[in-house]
Amino acid sequence: MKRNIIVFLLLSLCFCVKAQTDSVQLQITYAVQFKGTSKTDTIHQKDIECLDIGRLASHYYSLIDNWYKEHSTNANPYVGHSLKFEVYKNMPKLGNITYIHMPGWITVIEKNDQLFNWNLVAGDSTICDYLCKKAITDFRGRKWTVWYTLDIPNSDGPWKFCGLPGLVLKATDNDQNFDFTCIGINRAKAKKISYPSNAKHIVSAERADELQQLEQKDFTAYMNLLLAGQVVIREIKTQGNSRKNHPQMPSLELFK
Repeated sequence: MKRNIIVFLLLSLCFCVKAQTDSVQLQITYAVQFKGTSKTDTIHQKDIECLDIGRLASHYYSLIDNWYKEHSTNANPYVGHSLKFEVYKNMPKLGNITYIHMPGWITVIEKNDQLFNWNLVAGDSTICDYLCKKAITDFRGRKWTVWYTLDIPNSDGPWKFCGLPGLVLKATDNDQNFDFTCIGINRAKAKKISYPSNAKHIVSAERADELQQLEQKDFTAYMNLLLAGQVVIREIKTQGNSRKNHPQMPSLELFK
């Protein structure tokens, strides 16, 4: 199975130069843990997330959220709390990384070229039967250690991670607030990657973080900004209406 995946991906990479399709070739499943910001929150919350890799683009999303999109029932088989974001790489254009936060379609579009400044260091590990190399980086206020495999030559990974000569199978920040660990690698069956036509509210990464923090602290004020079309305006009036039944999570990116 492992050898078949490697050969298939190499053929796909050669073919995509001409075809540039967005058919999913490989699905990577990650167990994600994140720690809440409350002083009493010592337990890591959990999410199950998936990376769909196509011949050209990729789509990273929560399986918890995706279940509710595709099913009317509340009997979600995935237990945990969603981080409530999706990431598209090479969409809507080649070279783009598009981050979309839900609800409200807060959207950040960045160039993936040299987004991360990686330092390849000594060390190896085995994850899901794949030999992995080690890399570290400082990215927007957090120090990350990741493990990537050269056996899957896709410069991709969970969240925004990219820029390495192989697929990232594990990523952990030094403060242990976030951990992404691969738990499954499978060939995809008749699935497409489709960029959402209603993605909107395009802002900077720093502004997106401000809005996401506002969402947790005052959900009413957050929704009022969206409805008024004022997401790019920095004036925020809070009303003290915090979200209930959802962990207050730290930011993946820390801006001063």
